[in-house]
Amino acid sequence: MFGKFVSRGLKIAVLPALLVTGLLMTLPVHAQTTCAGAALSPAVEGHVVVGFGETNPADSTGAGLHSRGIVYATAGRASVTAPADGKVEFAGRVPNLGQVVILDIGDNYRVVLTGLDRLSVRTGQRVEAEDYLGAMPGIGHQTAHLYVELRCGEEPVNPVQTLTVAMR
Repeated sequence: MFGKFVSRGLKIAVLPALLVTGLLMTLPVHAQTTCAGAALSPAVEGHVVVGFGETNPADSTGAGLHSRGIVYATAGRASVTAPADGKVEFAGRVPNLGQVVILDIGDNYRVVLTGLDRLSVRTGQRVEAEDYLGAMPGIGHQTAHLYVELRCGEEPVNPVQTLTVAMR
């Protein structure tokens, strides 16, 4: 039922039928289990189509699973930027998710961004908030979808509570 992808010590378990909302991850566990708070900037221009905790209408499993992050509808080829300063913990393709960036932003927080088409960052690279990470897929006027998940340790948390600006 689960496909696994392992790269550079990160194990990512993916339930293929869920696409963006079913991202289940096992990230390195740190001793710190609480999070002090994170300030995020929007990663892309667009609008929310699936909010944190909402059922994804694209869920073809019928399981009624709730989103562990936020799905933004964007213009095709839209630029994706870092939502905070941090270190790229993973950058690469994951089956059924497209290009994925996992950004360690400190204080036991990570931001997971999936659905990109092209990446301009590599694993181990340091980035600052609003640095260009890559671009969304798109042909013509096609809409693309960026999934953004904020994690405190192993637990997804609502990123809307930490966004410094609701939308660009």
